[in-house]
Amino acid sequence: MCRPDVISKAKAPPALQKSSSSFMSVEGAFAQKPSLGFCAAYGAVIMAVLYAFEHSLLYFFDEHKDFHPILQNATNRGILARHIGTDAFCCFVCATMGAACFMTVCPELVHAATGKIKGYQAARGGYELRLFTYSPRAYHLALFFFWYQVKNTIDTILWNDGIVFVAHHAMTLTVAYGTLRHCVCQAYAPFFFGISEISTAVLCLLANFDDTHGVPGLADAFPAGKVALGAAFAVAFIVCRVLLWSYCGYFFVNDAMLALKHSSREAEKPWVKVFLGSFSGLSLLQVIWLGQIILVGKEELYDKNFA
Repeated sequence: MCRPDVISKAKAPPALQKSSSSFMSVEGAFAQKPSLGFCAAYGAVIMAVLYAFEHSLLYFFDEHKDFHPILQNATNRGILARHIGTDAFCCFVCATMGAACFMTVCPELVHAATGKIKGYQAARGGYELRLFTYSPRAYHLALFFFWYQVKNTIDTILWNDGIVFVAHHAMTLTVAYGTLRHCVCQAYAPFFFGISEISTAVLCLLANFDDTHGVPGLADAFPAGKVALGAAFAVAFIVCRVLLWSYCGYFFVNDAMLALKHSSREAEKPWVKVFLGSFSGLSLLQVIWLGQIILVGKEELYDKNFA
């Protein structure tokens, strides 16, 4: 059973107290853990909105297919509508939701960064509250993230992206389900389901320029666009997936290890292990991806200098 949200508005920074009314609709709908029926209805609405937005974008490309020869191919128009209308859009929404609630859902991380408390104290104290406390805003973010991943998985299968992408989406769905069903690690949802998706949003836009998973010929037609998005992705990846990921991951791993060793919440411990495994796997992948970003960057600089 989930613990209620114990983060008091009185303890929130003054700016957040003044703007708390902007979250009243969320806090009202998610004041208590929603029922399965509510989550299913919410998912139906989100899926309908995403399909409508994607097909509206597809209709726009259909109407303007004479703008460029690349748009005259129906498959290309579908790829652009998917990557922009669903993937990039949802990642930006998740990032916005995560940034909006980060300071109130897990203030210890902010206080440790600003020096109000020592990082060691934040890591050692209150781990059960951070791992097993229900937060309306974090739940809302996790629920949106879950249904986006459902749509993403369906698209991955329909577009035949490959088993690697299916496995990745299955893992993210599993983690999101654990957050929703057992209220595990909701304090970390604003970063891992939200802010970290900034780099993914840029990557979804950049993917359009890939000849395999994007639109063939788009990079040759708009080379400056590819370079600009590539540079933006490299910066966003290093900030979100290297620096902030390491910072938040430090606290999460400490909390998880303390919970596995000392917590009496046996029902939730298997999910803590699942989260630890997912975090470890993604962290390893990101080290590999960082190396690839460096190699690609060096190749681009070499090509420009010696072209």
